[in-house]
Amino acid sequence: MVDRYRNYQPRRPAYKPSSKSHRGLYLVGIALLLLLGGKTTLGIVRSEKKPETKTSSTPKPKAVIKAEPISSTTWSDLNQKITGIINQYPNLNISVSVIDVNSNTKANYGIQESFHGASTTKVLTAAAYLHDVEQGKRTVSENLGGGSAESHLRRMINRSDNNSWAVLNSAVGFTRLDAYARANSINSYKYIGNLMTASDQALLLGKLYKRELLNEANTNLLLSFMQNTNNEDMIP
Repeated sequence: MVDRYRNYQPRRPAYKPSSKSHRGLYLVGIALLLLLGGKTTLGIVRSEKKPETKTSSTPKPKAVIKAEPISSTTWSDLNQKITGIINQYPNLNISVSVIDVNSNTKANYGIQESFHGASTTKVLTAAAYLHDVEQGKRTVSENLGGGSAESHLRRMINRSDNNSWAVLNSAVGFTRLDAYARANSINSYKYIGNLMTASDQALLLGKLYKRELLNEANTNLLLSFMQNTNNEDMIP
């Protein structure tokens, strides 16, 4: 992880870090693992929208998220490769979590305790803010710290801007960020210390991908910011 993001934590009052938190190489939990041409890859599957029929008032069904299931051979190959990498670097704290979003099958590797989340928890902040938008508590057009909320969301996610992160964290509030995480079964997240396990990071990304956090419009908005980022050498 690039040094400027490695141990960054959102601005907050002074705190005493947990003795169980780990500093080191944090391999982000991978929630969007798809099978393509015999290789595993990250990607977004967009469902094709059907034209609306003006003659019917029946609500449109939710888009079905489709993904090819991961075969047992792929799971075995993945297990060997990830375990091999972890064994090559015994002095590093490595945690990996993989979810097959089609079958909800999950595998965890390495250390399973909380890490300093660095910029990965920006996705949680964005989801929490957009959830407030859906609840009518905020808007994406309101002015926050000299710019619109949408512009801060874009800069925070797409440019990894820490100033915009601080603005949005303040808008949501740290107690509500913790509560939002717990409401979505992301129980390891703690705003103080910026802590989360790789397993819960994968859960967060999986829920976002399956439209379990936000409605279709806000999910697509957030996913669009996660494309063509300022550092595609990381997991985009």
